[in-house]
Amino acid sequence: MRTPDAIRQRRSRAHRRGNHSLCDPTVCDGKSAPVVELPVTLGPRGRRLKRELLALGEPAPGDRVLIEEAARLADRLDVLARILNGEDHPWLVIQIDLRKNLLGEARQQALALRQIVAQLQEGKAKPADKPVQEESSVIDQLSAKRAARLANAANS
Repeated sequence: MRTPDAIRQRRSRAHRRGNHSLCDPTVCDGKSAPVVELPVTLGPRGRRLKRELLALGEPAPGDRVLIEEAARLADRLDVLARILNGEDHPWLVIQIDLRKNLLGEARQQALALRQIVAQLQEGKAKPADKPVQEESSVIDQLSAKRAARLANAANS
């Protein structure tokens, strides 16, 4: 009897995550293949952006991923600009207004790049040794206002 597609998909996803509890023991030995990280090939603009962002100092662990994504977005924007300018032909032609859709996609990519760079700059602007101030609760705020009113009434 054939296993339904939904069950096969669930098993496959669990297997890829390293959970072999759903695997068929005759097929899987309980070991996941090592995860191979593909190298990121960047264009000139992406390499320049990555180099400039890394020159700001040693990035935090999460920032390194953001820097790589920002570099890829910069290259993607270059490709979209070339297609919109007619310098490059798209690899896929659809029978709809391609310029309008690509222009919208370019705007979305530019917005994503701007948000990532702003997030990276925000992280660099905060000194690491400065303690984070906790916001006071509503009760603390009301108590402070009451104390200020009582102090003003006593001084009057």
